[in-house]
Amino acid sequence: MFHSPQFNNFFNKTMRLLFIIMVLGCCLMTIFSRTIIEIFSSNEYYDAWRYLPVLTLAAIFQNLASLIGSVFMAEKKSVYFFFFYII
Repeated sequence: MFHSPQFNNFFNKTMRLLFIIMVLGCCLMTIFSRTIIEIFSSNEYYDAWRYLPVLTLAAIFQNLASLIGSVFMAEKKSVYFFFFYII
């Protein structure tokens, strides 16, 4: 399945859709971060809204890395993980 042309199409569409949904969700979360923090936390943590954009950006990269990593593991090409850790 991983070596078929349909998989490349499926993976590219899935990756694009996931990226668009995550970026839109994170943009909305960043725009409304003050309100979200105000509703869900106490006054002592109100300054936490400043860290939300960085955390959402990190979540985007982590989700994309997980998707790509699962394909590497399924194809048993773990040698690429070694190169990423060296750099």
